[in-house]
Amino acid sequence: MISVVGSDMTDSSLNYSPGVMETELSESLSEKIKQAFLGMIPGRRFGTTEEVSHAVAFPASWQDRTSMWIGA
Repeated sequence: MISVVGSDMTDSSLNYSPGVMETELSESLSEKIKQAFLGMIPGRRFGTTEEVSHAVAFPASWQDRTSMWIGA
C-alpha cells in the first residue's frame, strides 16, 4: 500500500512512500522506534525490498498496457 507522506498539501505536488522497509537501517532502530513506526502502518509490519521490486516490475512488464503510468 502506498501512503501520502506529510500533512501539508498546500502545493500541488504529492510525495508517496511505500513506508518503512526491512533494511539494515531499519534493523538498527531501537525497539521503541520500531514499535512507533509499526503503530502508524495499517498492516503492522515493515515492507520488504522484494515487495517494492514486484510493484516496480509489474507495470514495466506490461509496457503496452501501462504506458500512461510509466511515461513510455
